[in-house]
Parts: sequence; structure tokens; C-alpha cells
Amino acid sequence: MHKNIRPEKRLQGDLSQIIRTIHEERFSSNQRYCITGGHFRDLYVRNSGIFYNALLDPRIALDEDDWFQRVEIALRTTESILLGLRACGKLYTTFSFGKKGNVHGANYYAEPSDSLYALLWNFRVFQDDEYITNIFPTTDTQRCFHISPSQKERMEALKNTFQKDIESEFRRYSTYCLSHRNHRISKKVRLASARDGVKRRSSFYDNVIYWKTAHMMHFL
Repeated sequence: MHKNIRPEKRLQGDLSQIIRTIHEERFSSNQRYCITGGHFRDLYVRNSGIFYNALLDPRIALDEDDWFQRVEIALRTTESILLGLRACGKLYTTFSFGKKGNVHGANYYAEPSDSLYALLWNFRVFQDDEYITNIFPTTDTQRCFHISPSQKERMEALKNTFQKDIESEFRRYSTYCLSHRNHRISKKVRLASARDGVKRRSSFYDNVIYWKTAHMMHFL
């Protein structure tokens, strides 16, 4: 089995060159969505709000071109998540896209607690230029870029097109995992989250994610 897994190519150059190479691979205009990298080529939905939550932090872009590619890949990733949601009828931890346009959703290894949160995170970042900098304040204000009006309009168009799908998914998500008696995640269900190999019952993480998801739905 291990013989069939191709090892990643060793990156060449100094630290700055390696960083740029990684960015060019992750945010490439040839990519349909932001990939995790290496041999992980499927769309891991939670990445947008968890592992790539600083994707659109305007303080850390390398330059104007890097910032532009970051915004564009965020738009394409959001669109891909929404297309997966509509095609499959709900969000999964992972979506795979076939060459003929077919979409397959899979959960590793339980229903996700943070997929809808990740989708809504993208919308909030586009709505509020200072959303990330207010959550993660620093004294570094150098290289501060902004999402263009046309890019914001494209994200708004996605929201308008898929709003009913998102609202339906929030209702499904709430019905599935929320204990209305205790007003927290039910201990009767298992959810997958940042450590997708661990299936937990009503963990602190999952409860905070649900609360934040419900909060962000008000800005939809």
C-alpha cells in the first residue's frame, strides 16, 4: 500500500523562496479550491475557518499578487463548498469533485461540527475588512491589503444564490446535534472536528463552534 503513495517533492531554496512556492501551490489560479497540500487533494471544508482562517489576514500577504490570489482562492473555495452543499443536500467534512462535474461528499469519521462554521467564516471576512484583525490584534500594520469592491460583490452574489441552502443546512445541523432541553450539543451524537480521527460527544470545542455558527448566521 505504502509503495503506491508518492512522496512529496523536496522544496528548494531559502525560507522566503519555500514560503512563496507553498503559496503558489495552495493559492494557484489553476486550483478549484484551496488545497491542504501534498497528497491531500480533496476539499476539506473546515480548512476555511480553522487551518486557513488567516488566509485573508491582510497583514501577512507577501505582496499584492499574493493577496489577490488569496482572495480569489477564497472565492473559488466558497463557491465549491456551496456547490457541494447543493449537490449533496448537506455539508460533509470533505467533498470530492469529478472531472464531469459530479460531486461526492464523505465524512471522516462522523458528521462535522465545523463545516458550516467554516463556510460562514468566509462570508464574515468578506463583509468586514477588520474582522480578522479585530479577532487577532497585533501592533504590525505593515502590508495591509483590502478586498476589492468587485470581489465583495462576487461573494455577495454567492450568498444571495445559495442563502436558502445555507439556512436549510443550519436547521438540519441544529436538529441533528443540538439538545434543546440542555441548550448544548447533545451527548447522544458524535461529531468530527479539527482532529477528524477523534469522535467526541458534546465537547467544549463543538459547543463553542455551534454557538459561533449560530451567531454568524445572523450576519448572513
